[in-house]
Amino acid sequence: MASEPLPIIDLFAGPGGLGEGFASLEGNPFKILISAEKDTHANQTLRLRPYYRLLSQERPDKLHLYLNYCNGQQLCPWNHSTADLWHKAEQETPLIELGSSAGNNILDSILQKKLTKNDRSILIERASLPGLLSNGAIQKQGKSRLQR
Repeated sequence: MASEPLPIIDLFAGPGGLGEGFASLEGNPFKILISAEKDTHANQTLRLRPYYRLLSQERPDKLHLYLNYCNGQQLCPWNHSTADLWHKAEQETPLIELGSSAGNNILDSILQKKLTKNDRSILIERASLPGLLSNGAIQKQGKSRLQR
């Protein structure tokens, strides 16, 4: 009997490479619950990842839509027959700024709807290097390591 996939909460996800590595493991032991990112361009790439996953699993006959989009042959990666999968991908990858009141409220709301107190999950969090540099956190730990 297969167990349920372990949910992943991916914060500051960027284009999603680390979370995608978990989600693409053979046997599907992990499932991305949410990948939150504030950068519009990174979020656009991030959203394509779950869309591709959903197409591959649920409608492999429609993968040409994704491939045509990636090859610049169409403006949009979905059509009326895959709009529901695109919507699921949007729900998995909200464009939110964590640390802001609005962003934190959105994240809290999503997690309250999708997790129970007894759920185990994996949290992936990557702090922004420019953010750390601007507040001095890394500079205080030793400039010499950064200058090498």
